[in-house]
Amino acid sequence: MLTLLLACGPKQAPATDKPVQPTGWHSLDAWSGSCFGAPDFSTMSTDGARAKRQATASAMALQWRGERNDGVRFDRDLVDHVEQLLRDDPGQVDEVAAENLAFCGQLMRGDVGTMAWGAWLEDLPDRLQAGKCVQMVDDPVYHHIELGKIWQFPVALCPGESVRISASATDQYRTSEDGPWINAAGVEGEPAADAPCLAEGARPGMLVARFGESCFPVGLDLSFTAPTAGTLEVALNDGSPSDNAWRQVELVQDRISVEVAPNG
Repeated sequence: MLTLLLACGPKQAPATDKPVQPTGWHSLDAWSGSCFGAPDFSTMSTDGARAKRQATASAMALQWRGERNDGVRFDRDLVDHVEQLLRDDPGQVDEVAAENLAFCGQLMRGDVGTMAWGAWLEDLPDRLQAGKCVQMVDDPVYHHIELGKIWQFPVALCPGESVRISASATDQYRTSEDGPWINAAGVEGEPAADAPCLAEGARPGMLVARFGESCFPVGLDLSFTAPTAGTLEVALNDGSPSDNAWRQVELVQDRISVEVAPNG
């Protein structure tokens, strides 16, 4: 009888090999810092999941901007752009958050540095916008070029959207200590091998742009039509920007401004 009672007793839940994924900010053994794990959105109402997805996007962006003081810091313009894309389409947060957690965990374990994580983040805008239009450039948008950075000023474009990219002609800078003062038209010659754009017509120091995998010369003025949905970015065509300098006359310092405006 005892044997029968034991055999008919309460059943134990079957063991599972799938570990429970921590959510929120957490740190596992041997980690040097914390990573953010997204909650299970499938258990929430539609409104609740949307709010939690946006909160997850904000949490990831907080770390990407360097505000966690854990050694992670990526380009602020890029981070702002990715965060906005995720807010516009929160359904993509699930996959992005899972991949981001994997990169973060590898870093915090000391397996890798931030290079691969940063390359993944740079690729996100085009991936998040693939095959769809996020927004149109209805009014001109402006940006002052920052020395010390290469690709900057991300602008989302829709398929077939035509814009005019223009730069101030009077503002000048130089790419080396003893180099000539130049404007966004650049200088005659071939760009160095480490320049961000080696496309035909791209000159040293000139304003160049990239869209997806392709880069092209801009100079002082260029019209561009987006072949697909994607992100337009600009740079000064110099691969070693740390020694670049703006021209300064008395107390007035030059700074190249770039405008992206609807064409026509």
